Amino acid sequence: MDLQEKIELITRISLDLNQVKDLDILLERILANVRLFLNADAGSIYLKEGDRLRFSHSQNNTLQNIIPFPDYDQPLVIHFASNAGLAIERAQATRNTLLRMISMAELRDPKETGAHVNRVGAYSVEIYEAWARAAGIPEEDIEHNRDLLRMAAMLHDVGKVAISDIILKKPARLTIDEFEIIKSHTWLGAGLFKDGQSDFDSVAMEVALNHHEKWDGTGYPGLNDEINELHNKLFPGEDTSHTAKKGKDIPLFGRIVAIADVYDALCSQRVYKKPWDEYEIINEIKKSSGRHFDPDIVAAFFRCYDILKNISQKYPDHQ
Repeated sequence: MDLQEKIELITRISLDLNQVKDLDILLERILANVRLFLNADAGSIYLKEGDRLRFSHSQNNTLQNIIPFPDYDQPLVIHFASNAGLAIERAQATRNTLLRMISMAELRDPKETGAHVNRVGAYSVEIYEAWARAAGIPEEDIEHNRDLLRMAAMLHDVGKVAISDIILKKPARLTIDEFEIIKSHTWLGAGLFKDGQSDFDSVAMEVALNHHEKWDGTGYPGLNDEINELHNKLFPGEDTSHTAKKGKDIPLFGRIVAIADVYDALCSQRVYKKPWDEYEIINEIKKSSGRHFDPDIVAAFFRCYDILKNISQKYPDHQ
């Protein structure tokens, strides 16, 4: 690759990075692009936190040596590093804003921790990517959707800020009426994004509204009069005469976050339960295929299962 080609590559990469909003997706993209530019088989990213460096991301293909690069590469790399640094700052600000919103939900529901939502977001991205590659989705679309889904999945339960903590923190079994109130967190959360103008708003609304729907039509919220009103504002002209969503009537990202959320709940310690062991979790997910979950999404889940297990170690609950 000659100098002109490298300048064009750096320009293209810098423009691409400015479109990415999620911090983890951005760091993955930066590392992959730096490796491409330097013809490097492996690389790692460390983030500065105070006076210390924190290991963040690593990529390694075949453990080959990095091919030496010419002296004129150095100013190009410095230019790229400057642009990447600005992009990271923007993504960190976006992530901090999301975590503040999640912290408000955590005040009402102790289960909605930063670790939980980060895991659900990361699981969702991996499951989506496994599904999308099997479905033949173009790479450009996959990259765009990963960025949106990562952030939207973190906000799946943001509607719980509107639910009384008397209900959310109740130590006993909920009554039927109380459970109906809990269900409202889906469309209340979706309503936060109903006037948005961005792709992210659309995906966040889709996830918040649909992540408790079930493949067999027994989930919630379905469509009642109040949800119909919101739905008609968001999707004018669409048929809302049915009262439950099932199968592929449930939007894709809702189906993906559904399994990511349940998987994390099964893996996690709760006041009322211990974490399930791996054998129980695998059996439950398999049993729920075609009932709770889309069978194609379950297949994608198991294709990336080893990655999902590693994600839980990256975002541990603080005991």
